[in-house]
Amino acid sequence: MMKRLFAIILALLLVCAFAACDILEEFRDGYGDGWADPSPSDGGGLGEPSADNPGGGTNGDGKDGANGGGGSDGGNGEPELGGFPFPFSAADLYENPVTEASLGDKQVYFVHYWGTWCPPCVDEMPDLGAMAELYGGDVGFLALLQDYSTNLDGALNIVKASGVPKSFIMVDEQTPGLEKLANMLSTGYVPTTVLIGADGAMIGEPIIGAYGMGYSVMLDGSLGR
Repeated sequence: MMKRLFAIILALLLVCAFAACDILEEFRDGYGDGWADPSPSDGGGLGEPSADNPGGGTNGDGKDGANGGGGSDGGNGEPELGGFPFPFSAADLYENPVTEASLGDKQVYFVHYWGTWCPPCVDEMPDLGAMAELYGGDVGFLALLQDYSTNLDGALNIVKASGVPKSFIMVDEQTPGLEKLANMLSTGYVPTTVLIGADGAMIGEPIIGAYGMGYSVMLDGSLGR
């Protein structure tokens, strides 16, 4: 009788141990360094992200297919260059006119959604500027600013102080022509980032949270490095 009871207790302990490991692994995979509710009226706050595989290798929107960085160009595995796939016309933070052509012909486009009221967004801005300098030859950088119409001066001060180059184009989230991109970024949190190919397909899944230079891992993967 005692042996049977001991065996039952041991089995229960093993089940609990495995369950605890699974929960810890899901927690590590699912949470970024920081994110905020994109509604500034409630002061932001923390929330649970909807993506549990930042920068993963599967298509995030389930509609367009994934482009993992390799192209169909005669079988040599090199990705094809192409123009930014969403035509638009807007003014950047410096009130200069910009269009899709301003992003150049690139392998990958890094599209970022942020707000000046979001502390994680502001904190990672210097790293985003450094990445724009480092990857600018292969990647086009575009940001949609949530409070462009209400705090343009504040956004410009943040960007200048962070050393973000003008090649990292930042426009109003309401810019006509970028509706599909805005939909991709509609996770309920800022900052949110997506990588897209020249065909307009999302590469991986939306990257929720502030990852700083950690984005470089996803960029290297999408560029086949």
